[in-house]
Amino acid sequence: MKFKRITLLLTLGALSLWGCASHSDYDLTDGVNTEVTLFSDEVVVPIGSIGPFTVKNLLDSSIGQLLTSILKEGSDGLFYIEEEKNICSVDAYELAWRHGDSKEPFTWNPGTMSTNVGSTSLLTMVGLSLANQQLIIQATNPYDQPITFHTEANASTIDQSYSQSIPLPVFSLRDSYKTTIAQFEIPSTVGQSIYTVSLKDLSVDIPAEPGIYSSSQPNLSFSFKYKTNIALGEKLNFPFALPTVKVSVDLKKYQIHKCQLVLDVQNTLPLSVAVNSIQILTPSGKEGEDPVVAENVSVTSGFTLAGGSLETPVTSPLNLVIEAKDGVVPDIAGLKVNVTLQSTPGLGNVPLSSKQGVFIKSSYVRLNGGITLFGHEEN
Repeated sequence: MKFKRITLLLTLGALSLWGCASHSDYDLTDGVNTEVTLFSDEVVVPIGSIGPFTVKNLLDSSIGQLLTSILKEGSDGLFYIEEEKNICSVDAYELAWRHGDSKEPFTWNPGTMSTNVGSTSLLTMVGLSLANQQLIIQATNPYDQPITFHTEANASTIDQSYSQSIPLPVFSLRDSYKTTIAQFEIPSTVGQSIYTVSLKDLSVDIPAEPGIYSSSQPNLSFSFKYKTNIALGEKLNFPFALPTVKVSVDLKKYQIHKCQLVLDVQNTLPLSVAVNSIQILTPSGKEGEDPVVAENVSVTSGFTLAGGSLETPVTSPLNLVIEAKDGVVPDIAGLKVNVTLQSTPGLGNVPLSSKQGVFIKSSYVRLNGGITLFGHEEN
């Protein structure tokens, strides 16, 4: 140990003398190799923790406003979608006009009415699934007297893997507010979205001379209210670009051709994360401009992070080799990372939380073989 310290002091002393004796009358560098290598084993340049890159960040960066505009976040951190839509609706004044001046009860018989749930169609396009689907049918009576109706409420997925019918032989509707008339029990194993909602052979009996509650809401209407959590299903295979990993490491001054970027990456997603490619960003050299991709630098990729959860996160050590194809490794201003989220068999429909994601717990650059300093001549 003492020998190493003495060697280092002698080296630093030699560097000091070398720097002082640069006058042209006492040029000691003529014919001398001015490269000096320090710390021949390795040098470690710490970076620290980076992130986390949560699901919320990932959705914002990869899908943008198309999906995030319809997603809502619950108090528990779980993402959900909610939709309300009319199945059929008719103006009470129009019904009165159709009935004419008769003072007898009459029947409105629109037949079978149906509509579609449209807010979840984008989810299947990106490989996401659904969990905890809830569907209710509601009705609104605009009159000041009870009305009765009979129908059969139906709901099904687009592939008919789930279908349920709820008979409503006689239902008396008294209130002017929305009243739940049917509630569907959808198994948690159903990952496909409810698509079609219908009322079969709807017939409404209206009393004679019914008064109308409010001229501002005079509609006799039947509607549905749908809610579902977003889930990570077994068919998910979704490639996208992570938000730029911002790091700042000054490496150019070390004049190295190869180094290692060592990361401890924590994954709380119940999915494996396959890293497809990594690009080094380097300062553009122009003030106010964003970093640019370092074209002459390669980084190892093709590895996969194991899946975890918020309760049991999984940490994977990664050792990335950064190599300059020609010249030296430049200063690093960030990383561009392209990944693919992949589900595993038996995953099921796991609700998606905004708090899940990837977090780089620690990171550093290892310079093997030491660092090289280059001498220079003063004019």
